[in-house]
Amino acid sequence: MELDNEPQMAIGQLFEWLTNTTYLQSISTSINKVLDADLQLKLHLKLDEMRSLAMEARFCFKGKSREAIAEFIEAYQSLLFSIYQYQILLNKMSQSAKVYQWTLEQASEQLHELEQRQDLFERESALAASYKTLCQQNKRGAIQRQIQLAGPIWR
Repeated sequence: MELDNEPQMAIGQLFEWLTNTTYLQSISTSINKVLDADLQLKLHLKLDEMRSLAMEARFCFKGKSREAIAEFIEAYQSLLFSIYQYQILLNKMSQSAKVYQWTLEQASEQLHELEQRQDLFERESALAASYKTLCQQNKRGAIQRQIQLAGPIWR
């Protein structure tokens, strides 16, 4: 995301990029229909699963790797949810602009978009920082050493 003073109208594209993985593909379309009950349920279940994964990481890994992995997963989950909430706000801004004949700036001001945009940027920064922590100090090697497949088939 580019830090600027305009509403982030293309936020859905970022959500689709972040969910373009085999693990998250089931929720990638939820950004297109944010108020669809079935898609909301899938999204919330996946976000809950991510919270559980972060907690499990704290039990499965040792040392600084444990916190680095958990914080990265939590930051990723938090950013996805923040993007989802922001898209709901953008949809409401669009509807309100039509109903009340507001400009984009008026809708942004009336619906307090700036505060939510700042929260969005903070969560993106948190994800970037957690990714940097995860990648530095050879944590990747430490994590790989901790992940050992047991059993004769893997040796």
